[in-house]
Amino acid sequence: MGRIICVFWGASLLFLAGPVQAQRRVRGHVYLPPASGATVLSTHLHAQGVRAVAMGDFLESAAIARRINLKSDRIAMENSILWVETYFERRRLNREYRDEERLDYQERKLVVGRYNHKRIEQSDPGGDFAGGINFMMGRLIADPIAYRGIFLGQIPDIAGADFSLSSEDLSHVLLQQTGGSEGARTMRPTDPELVSETWPGVFMRPELEQQRINYDQVRQKALQEIRNHDQLSVLTLEAVQRSLGELQTKFDEIYVWARMKGTLDIATFSHSRQVGENFFRAQAAGTLRAFAMNSPDSYSDQLLFEGDNLIDLLRHCSQHQLEFADPEAGDESTYASVYQQMRQLYLEYVPNEPDF
Repeated sequence: MGRIICVFWGASLLFLAGPVQAQRRVRGHVYLPPASGATVLSTHLHAQGVRAVAMGDFLESAAIARRINLKSDRIAMENSILWVETYFERRRLNREYRDEERLDYQERKLVVGRYNHKRIEQSDPGGDFAGGINFMMGRLIADPIAYRGIFLGQIPDIAGADFSLSSEDLSHVLLQQTGGSEGARTMRPTDPELVSETWPGVFMRPELEQQRINYDQVRQKALQEIRNHDQLSVLTLEAVQRSLGELQTKFDEIYVWARMKGTLDIATFSHSRQVGENFFRAQAAGTLRAFAMNSPDSYSDQLLFEGDNLIDLLRHCSQHQLEFADPEAGDESTYASVYQQMRQLYLEYVPNEPDF
């Protein structure tokens, strides 16, 4: 009797082990009974059942895989958008940090001005005669005392200074439009026509078009009045000054570093500001000289230079927005001489470092 009971419980355990094994094999959702000791037909039916379960498992696995792929694709797209946002955010942060560390317009102008002033004091052009001459010319135009003494008066009387320029000297001087890019056309002062465009490039922005047109019109009226009467009336003088003031106001609104830093680097912006400021001073000086000294030539649109000294050449350059270009072969000695003449003039009127 005891032997029968043991056999019964052993069979029961084998029967239960079958479903457990099947559960592990078919993912726990389909249970197939064991087919041990079955007929050929039952074995065939069992195999069909196993096949159906396997196909179901495959389809379920494929569906799960597709769901995982879709989820991973969505995450990849979100990551790609995040990468783009992060890239531009990093650029913005880098730009802000650079702006905080970078010198602003006035600071950079002061550093460069003091550096150039010290080199001029030491008579060290550093191989860049044109750059030194242009810096001194810009500072002389900007300085109020030099402005009156050079552009509104006669040739300054400085002990030991000789500002004369012979025709041979002038044939070795090269000029170009203020702010001209590298490779821009250069001209000799004695060329019959120096420039065809009277406006520096910094004024060619669309926002300045109306003020530029207005100033051209009133300036042409002033030139016509000078040609007809050899003098400038008070009313015309005031009209020119008013129009020039409106142009300068608009220029100052546009050329602000906070507005232009996205399109210009600080060096280009500083140069643009300097070109504009020199233009306004030169135009104002020419108008006042024509009115106060009965000198129509100072406000003439004649492009041919007819002077014979450095002062006349400076007035001519300021009037027509010209600057010295780099010398060509054979011009170096003339540039060295002009540099020294300009240095004497500069140190006479601007003896101290710039503080702007």
